[in-house]
Order: sequence, then C-alpha cells, then structure tokens
Amino acid sequence: MRSSSSEIGESLADALGALDEQSISEIQSALGYAHFCEIMPMVRNGYLRVEHAERGFELVHPSPQFSHHEQCDVIASEMALPFLERPFPFRVSTLLKMSSDWPRLVAEDFLLLLMDSYRHHFASIYERELLSSADYLKAFDFERDDYLRVRAALMSLASWCIGMAAAAESKAIGAANDAEHWQKECMEWASPLLKVSFVRSLIGELAGVSDSRVDRILSVFTDTPFGTGQCISGDGYLAPIVQIGDSFLFSPRGLLIMLGERNIVYVANKTNKRHFDEYVSSSLEVALLDRAGKALSCIGGLVVRKNVVWKHGEIDLLAYSPKTNTALHVQAKAPIPPQGARMTRQVETNSLHAIRQLAAFDSQPTSDKDAILCNTFGLDIANAKWASAVLASSSFGTSSAWSALQGIAALNPPLLTHVSRRMIQESNANLLDVPSLAAKSLDEIVARTSRGWTRQTISVFGTDVSFPGLLLDYEAIGKVQLECSER
Repeated sequence: MRSSSSEIGESLADALGALDEQSISEIQSALGYAHFCEIMPMVRNGYLRVEHAERGFELVHPSPQFSHHEQCDVIASEMALPFLERPFPFRVSTLLKMSSDWPRLVAEDFLLLLMDSYRHHFASIYERELLSSADYLKAFDFERDDYLRVRAALMSLASWCIGMAAAAESKAIGAANDAEHWQKECMEWASPLLKVSFVRSLIGELAGVSDSRVDRILSVFTDTPFGTGQCISGDGYLAPIVQIGDSFLFSPRGLLIMLGERNIVYVANKTNKRHFDEYVSSSLEVALLDRAGKALSCIGGLVVRKNVVWKHGEIDLLAYSPKTNTALHVQAKAPIPPQGARMTRQVETNSLHAIRQLAAFDSQPTSDKDAILCNTFGLDIANAKWASAVLASSSFGTSSAWSALQGIAALNPPLLTHVSRRMIQESNANLLDVPSLAAKSLDEIVARTSRGWTRQTISVFGTDVSFPGLLLDYEAIGKVQLECSER
C-alpha cells in the first residue's frame, strides 16, 4: 500500500474493495491463529488439557474444581472493572438529522449535544482509583482529574459514533433508492476514521484540559504502527485507537471499554519500567490499603492500622475488634490487574507469596501475636483469635491460588465492600467470620452472574480447536458492581 501509485482507503467501502476472497480467507486464518496464540500459553501453564477430537482438538480444564476456581477468578476480575451506570440517551431524531447533514453540522448544536453526553459520562462512570490523585502527576505527568475528563470526552465521542451508525442503519433499512449509501455510512461510523485535529480539539473543548495533557493522555490509548514510536500494545493490552497519518481509526464500542485506569498503569510499565518501579509500583499497594482501611473502619467497634512491623516482617493491614477479641491479618498484593496467561501467572505468584506470609505469622506463639496487638493499639489483649485475608486489586490466579486460599478470605475492593456492609449490620463484629462471609458473598455473586461454561471453536488452518468459554450475565454484573460501589 505504501508503494502503490493509487490512493487506497478514501472511504471504508474503497478500503474493503481492495480485499478479494483469498485475502479475506487469509485474514480469517490470521485471526484464528492469533486467537490460538492467546490460548496456547494456558495449555503450556497447565490451565487447559489437550484432548483429541473428531475434527481436531478439545481443550478442557484439568478438573471440575479448576473450572469452579476459574469461574470465581473471572467474576472477581469483572467486579473490579470500571462500569457505566447507564448509557447516554441520545435523541433518535437528532442523530437522524445529523447523519443527513454530516459533515456540515452546526457547530453550536453539535457541541451542546456532546457536552450533555460528556457530563453524563463524567458523572455516570465508576472506577476505583488504582493510584491516589496525589501520585498521578509524578507517575504519569498529568492529574487524575485530567484523565477523568478526557475519558468522559472520549466516551462521549464513542457513544455519538455508535448513535450515528445506528441512525445510518435505520435509514438503510427504510431507504427505497439509496440503501447502499446508508449501509456504507453505517460501516463508516461503526469504525470511524477521524482527523486527529478534529478529535484533539473536540476533546479539549469538552474536557477543558490543556492540549499538552490531552496529547499525553491520548498517547496512552493510541498506537502508531506506521510511526517511529514504541508500540504500546502487548500481552495484556490492545490500544483502542490507531493513528494512521493525520487520522485516528478506532472502534467506538472498543473505545468505551478500553479506557480504564488499569491500562494507563500497564502502558507506564511497558514503556518506562524504571520510572514505573520508582513512582508507580509502590503507590499501587498504598492506594489499595488506603481503600481497604476505610472499608474496615466503617465497621463499628473496629480499630485498624496499616503497615504494622513485627520481628519477621510487616502486616500490611491489621484490624481488631475489642468486643469479640478477634483480629484480621491482611496481606495485600497490588500488581497490574491481569489479562492473559502470563499476567495471570504473575498474579498467582503474588497471591501464593501472600499466603505464605500469612502462614508464617499464623505459626507464631499466641503470646507473640497478642503482644503485637497490644503494642499496635495500646490495649491490654490476651488470647485473641485471628483470621487471615489476601487483598488484591482484581483477581487472584488459577486453581493453585484458590486451593491455597481455603480458610483465608479472598478480597478485592468490591468484595471487601460487600463483606464490610454485611458486618456493619452486626452489633459485635467477629472478624473470624470474614473468610466465610467473603466465600459466601462470592458464591452468591457467581450464582447471580454466571450462566456456566460453554464450548467455543476456532479454526486454525483447517483444524478445529474448541475450548471452554464462560457465559456471563453482564446486566447482572453491572447490578453487582453498583451494589459493591462506594457511592
């Protein structure tokens, strides 16, 4: 394409016109192989077992217990994702008129419409921060409020594009003579190619953020495959925007779900590991512990301390109930929320390390553990009973981690909020109940949100490979996320 003397891609239809049946088949084969490459690390790590099938291979979980633990981990991860309470209700008549007028829109009307959408997205998106606002500037060179504003503006743009695609589709269905034109328009809006200058100026106008910071935040979500910069996509993240020359190409639906704070942290780690280790890594655990401390402090009668040093290490979070003489020992691990086998393996390693830390402390004499409580809280304490918890920002790993968590509370921020709200209702909080309450809460959430495992099949150069896929009720997950939010 670079060496072609003709202009290819003046429109989406023109770009698609360059594809023949052979090239389409090759693309489908490449996509199948790409999916295969995502799955095979799970086989290599023992998460899936290979069995021969009539037309190829079946990948299956090693055991029913593994399937159950995998389901728990996926849903724990889903609960920790950002969520939009409700989509912006664009007026259909307005979008129908805009689709006819494009690209000659009345600027004032266009900005008023998107400003309403911007305010809606700014107020309606919920995400627990992975870093405190104070740490943002030194970590990423922009404020957290800048990011939240730019995110809302990008979501407003994406929602508008989806609305324009729906308007064009509606016209294609009802058109008598120009249905083909509106079909092409629908495709254009479903995968728009918009000028960088238009997107930058629109985002800046909606968000009220400086051009330099808009550019900095956009760079976190934009790959430039034809440029000289570093590719930010990798194992665990796919940038939702691609810059081609002076234009941005993106999927509006992809953009809506790929703007989470987790991806900022991922890109920081990928592009500048030294800076990440110095300014970001330790701050992730600090923010996680701050949030957990606030959740536990809401339970009446508890006293809570962070970073309690003892002779063989440090207790990340310690809670004590004088009324029931029970204590909760929390070890926190705050890696980047995982995507893919490699990152899941790292999360699992961290979880197992936390479990070993808990076991080492639990083996100490009762008198030594009582002394830690006495010194920490300035109380006269004897024969206290202890419970343990692993606190993660998202998920915990595969069956190896979940099996080792038996009798230990597996908590991430939404699960901790769920558990703490149950305990707030009790007059005397018994911290020994935390592991069973956490397990019960997760079991109830799994029952509400999971539709069970199904089989999915891909073709890899003519060989069928089937594998387990978890069916989720995303409407139910959204309700759970709202219930477990801190609003």
